[in-house]
Amino acid sequence: MRTRDRDGTGGSCAALPAPRPREIPIKEGKVKPGKFFRGGKRVGDRQDQTPDPHPESHPGHPRGVGAGDRPSPPGSAPLRPHRRLRDLPGPRARPAAPPLRREEPPRTPGPLPDVVVGQGPVAGGARLRGTGAGTASGTPKPSGVTPTKSTASGVSPRKGTTTGPPKTSGVSPTKAIARGPPKGSETPPWKGTTAGPPKPSGVPPPKGTTAAPSRSSTTTGPPKGSTAPPVRGSATPPSPGPSRRGGLRDGDPAATAPAPTVTKVAVRRRKVVRKKVVKKKVLRKKPEAPAAPQEPPCPPLGLESLRVLDEQLRASSHKRHGLGAHRGRLNIQSGLYDGDFYDGGWCAGHEDTRQWLEVDARRLTRFTGVVTQGLNSIWTYDWVTSYKVQVSNDSHAWLPSRNGTEEAVFPANKDPETPVLNLLPSPLVGRFLRINPQSWFPNGTVCLRAEVLGCPVPDPSDAHAWHPPPPPDSQLDFRHHNYKEMRKLMKRVSEECPDITRVYSIGQSSRGLRLYVMEISDNPGQHEVGEPEFRYVAGMHGNEVLGRELLLNLMEFLCREFRRGNPRVVQLVTDTRIHLLPSMNPDGYETAYKLGSELAGWAMGRWTYEGIDLNHNFADLNTALWDAEDNDLVPHEFPNHYIPIPEYYTFANATVAPETRAVIAWMQRYPFVLSANLHGGELVVTYPFDMSRTYWKAQELTPTPDDGVFRWLATVYATANLAMASGERRRCHYDDFTRHGNIINGHGWLWRRGPRDAWVAVGVWVTALSLHQRPQRCTGGRGAVGDSAVPAQVAPETRAVIAWMQRYPFVLSANLHGGELVVTYPFDMSRTYWKAQELTPTPDDGVFRWLATVYATANLAMASGERRRCHYDDFTRHGNIINGANWHTVAGSMNDFSYLHTNCFEITVELSCDKFPHASELPEEWENNRESLLLFMEQVHRGIKGVVRDSDTEQGIPNAIISVDGINHDVRTASDGDYWRLLNPGEYEVTARAEGYEAATQPCRVYFENVPTPCSFRLARGRHRPGRTRPGPDPALRLQRLRLRRLRAHGRGN
Repeated sequence: MRTRDRDGTGGSCAALPAPRPREIPIKEGKVKPGKFFRGGKRVGDRQDQTPDPHPESHPGHPRGVGAGDRPSPPGSAPLRPHRRLRDLPGPRARPAAPPLRREEPPRTPGPLPDVVVGQGPVAGGARLRGTGAGTASGTPKPSGVTPTKSTASGVSPRKGTTTGPPKTSGVSPTKAIARGPPKGSETPPWKGTTAGPPKPSGVPPPKGTTAAPSRSSTTTGPPKGSTAPPVRGSATPPSPGPSRRGGLRDGDPAATAPAPTVTKVAVRRRKVVRKKVVKKKVLRKKPEAPAAPQEPPCPPLGLESLRVLDEQLRASSHKRHGLGAHRGRLNIQSGLYDGDFYDGGWCAGHEDTRQWLEVDARRLTRFTGVVTQGLNSIWTYDWVTSYKVQVSNDSHAWLPSRNGTEEAVFPANKDPETPVLNLLPSPLVGRFLRINPQSWFPNGTVCLRAEVLGCPVPDPSDAHAWHPPPPPDSQLDFRHHNYKEMRKLMKRVSEECPDITRVYSIGQSSRGLRLYVMEISDNPGQHEVGEPEFRYVAGMHGNEVLGRELLLNLMEFLCREFRRGNPRVVQLVTDTRIHLLPSMNPDGYETAYKLGSELAGWAMGRWTYEGIDLNHNFADLNTALWDAEDNDLVPHEFPNHYIPIPEYYTFANATVAPETRAVIAWMQRYPFVLSANLHGGELVVTYPFDMSRTYWKAQELTPTPDDGVFRWLATVYATANLAMASGERRRCHYDDFTRHGNIINGHGWLWRRGPRDAWVAVGVWVTALSLHQRPQRCTGGRGAVGDSAVPAQVAPETRAVIAWMQRYPFVLSANLHGGELVVTYPFDMSRTYWKAQELTPTPDDGVFRWLATVYATANLAMASGERRRCHYDDFTRHGNIINGANWHTVAGSMNDFSYLHTNCFEITVELSCDKFPHASELPEEWENNRESLLLFMEQVHRGIKGVVRDSDTEQGIPNAIISVDGINHDVRTASDGDYWRLLNPGEYEVTARAEGYEAATQPCRVYFENVPTPCSFRLARGRHRPGRTRPGPDPALRLQRLRLRRLRAHGRGN
C-alpha cells in the first residue's frame, strides 16, 4: 500500500533500508539560506552540461574533478537531523528489469545520523535518490533493480559520458567521480568540490574548502562510530569502465583506503528549503490545455448593408409609405423634410402589441440575435422599449423565443440612436423572423430600425438553393484590425517587400497614437524627378472603417503582385510613388472598434478624442478666394492657388486638431498630385468644391414685417451694454459685429456656422421650436405641419414654456445666451437656406468629373443595375457622382483645402451604405473596390509633366508657376523643378514663370492614352532695366510660409 508523506512524495509502509548520511551544500564554510550550489555556482546560473573527457588535465576547471560536485536537485531538499524515516522521499520509479544475481542484505531502520562530509563509496554501494542522480535526500537503492552496463553501482552512465578502461591515476574519464585528485598530484581540489582525506603527497585541501553536493554520487561516509564496508551483495557484473556514480570496482586502490574523518556541518532550516521547493513546483507546473476554439458568432443578414432587399421586409401596418417596412433598417437616415418620402425607420400604423416587422431570409437560417434602434428624425422622438421574437418556416405557424417555459420579452431602446443587441436565449431555426413590439416610448409611437443576426443553414431538400459563397483570397487578411494589429500588418508587409516599401509616421493623434503611412515605390524614401506622388487617406471619421481595411488589403495586394511579377502592378509601382494613410483618426476608430460592427451606431467614433470633426477642421480658404474674385483681385493681387492659411487659424487658441496639423505638414513635405479621401455611409463619389459659393446667400437678411421695431429694440440693448459699446472691444472669435452696431438679423449670423455639426444642431432646434410654437402643440396634441399629420415629441421644458406663453399676455421678451457679444432679432431661419445646395464647380471641374467617373464606373457596387439608394438620395441619376456642395455644403473640408493650398487634386469616395460592415462582408467589398483603387491611381499620369530649369545652370527652379490658358488655377514646381498638371485630352497653351526669370509659353497637347505629355521649360534670367526696381519675393508665397511656421509652432506647443 502506497502512502504520501507531508512533502507530497510517495512513501511505503514496508521496511526500508537504513538511511544514509546526507551532505549539505555549503560554500566557504558558510551556509547561506535559500542558496543551492551546483559545481561552484548557484542554481539558475547557466552552466555547460557537456562532460569533460579528461578532467585531470584541467586542474583549475570550475567543475572540478567530476560529477561529485553537482548538488541535489531542487526537489530533493536537505534533511534535518533525526528526521523520521516515514518522512523520507521514496525512491524514483525504475523500469522493470530482471533481478540481480546477489541480493542486498536487509537493513534495520535506525535514527538519522549526523550529516558528514567524507570520501569513499556510499554505504552499501546503493544509489541515493535524486533527479537522475544519487543524492543524500533519497533512500538506499533496493534490491531487484536492473543492473546497467558500464557501471559498478547499478546506475547507468549519463548520456554523453565516456566509458572504458580506468586511467592509471584511478580517476574516471567522466566528470562523475567524487574522489579527489589523482594519487600523487599536487593539484588541490577546486573550491566547492568534495575533498577526500590527505593523500600520500601531503597536500591538504585549502582552508575552508568543503564538498559540494552531488546529483550522481555522494561523498558522505558512514555514520560516526560505524563502519560501512562495501556491500558485496549489490555488486553488478564486471564492467570494463569505472562507475560515473562514484561506485568503486573491486581491486581499486581507493576501495581499501581508510575511513575518512567525519566532519559535522550546519544544516539548513527546512522552512527556507520548503519555500524554495514550492517556487520550483510552481515554475514546473504544466501549462493548462488551450481552450477549445469557439464558434464565430453569426453575421448580420444585411438589412443595413442592403443585402436584404425591400421585398424581403414586411410589416403588419405602416403610417405612410415613407415609414414602411423597407425603411426599418439599422442606421438608415431620414431626409431633412418632415414627412419625407424616405424617412428614418418603420412606424406602425396602430399603437398596439399586435404590430410586427417581418424579415424573410429566403433560406433556412439559425437566428441568434436582434439589434434595434429608434426612429431617425429631427422632428420627433419614437422608439420601442421592449419586444418579442417569433420564427416560422411558412409565415403562418409561428414559434416564439422562450426563456425557459415563458415567452421571452427583450428590453429594447432608451433613445432613438443607440443600438441595443439582444441575443436569443437559444438559437431559432427558420426562414422568417418577426419582431413584435410590446412597449414603446410613452410620448411616441411604435417605430424602430433593426438588424438580424443569423447563420444560413443548408437545406437538404433543395440542393440548388444552397450556393456557398466563393472562398475569399486567402492571402489577404480580411478582418477588422485595431491599432496594434494594423501596425503588425504594415510591418509584415514591409518585411515581405523591403525593396519597395517603407513605413513612416507623420504625427500623433490626441491620445498619442501614431499616424502611420505605408510608402510603396521602386525607390522608397526618396523623390524621383518626374515621378508623381499619389496618396490615399482613410479613417478621417473613425467609425467609417471600410476604407481602412481596403488600404491594408491594398498594401498586401501590391506587395504580393509585385513579387509575382504582375506587369500592371510592376509598372504602377515603378512609375508612381504611392502613400497610403489607413487611419487618420485612430482614436475614433478605437472607440468604434470596441463597440463592434452593429453597435457602433451612426456617429460613435466619428469625431476625434477631442470631439473634432476632421472633415470640417481644415482652414476655410474658399471665402478668401471668392471675396478676392468679387473684388477683381485674382490673380494679380491675390493668388488662385497656394492660398495662405488665414491668420485666425494660426492663433494659439484656434481649434485645430493634432491630426489636422499632421496632415497639413504632410501635404507640405511631399508634392502630391492626386488623392482620394475614403469615407463610408453612402455609395457616391464627390468632387470639389465641397462648400457652396452662394452658401452665404443663406445668411441673407430675413426680416419680419416689424423689422424696424426689432432693430430698435436690439439697438437699445446693444448701445446701453458697456462691453458692446466699448471702443476697445475686439471680436470674440472671428465675426466682427461692431460694423453692424453689435446687432444682426438672427439667420444672418446663426446659419453662418451651418456646416459645423454643432451649429447645425442648434439651427435645427430653432427651426423645430418655431414649428412647435403652434396652438395645436401647446396642449400636447398633434398638429399639422404642411399637409401631413406628424407626431411631435416636445421636451417637457418646452411644453411648460409654451403653456406659460399661452397663460400670460406677454408683450416683450429677451432670451439671454452666451458665447458672443451681439444682439440678434428675428427671423432666425432663412427662407432661401436650401439654395445652399447648389453646384459649385472648380476651374478644373472637367478633370474632377472625369476622376470621379473613373472610380464610380469601375466600382461594382455603384455600377450595379440592381443597386438602390442607401438612405434618401438617388445618385444613380447623376452617374453616382456629385459636386460636394450640391450634395451638402461643408466648410473647411480637406478636399477644398488640398486644391487651394497645394497642387493636389482630391476627391471623396463614399464606399458603402454601411459605415462599419461586418468582417464577413470585407471580401466582397474588396472585390467591389479593387479595380477602382488601381484604376484611380493610374490617373495620376493623365495630363502634362515636365521640369522647369535655369537655362544657364540647368538646375531645376523650385516654386515656378505653371499656368494653363483658360483655367484660373495654377500649380507650382517642386523643389527639383519638376511639376505635374492633370488635364483632360486637348491642346493647351502653358506658361511657366518664376521670380527673377523671363516667362516662357509653349503649346502642349494631351492625348487620350493614359500617358503624361512631356512639357518642360528653360527659363532665362530677367535683365534689370535702369530706373525700375527689382521685383521682391513672391508675397503670396512668403505669407504662406509665415502662416505655416506659426501653425507648426503652435502645434508643437500643444
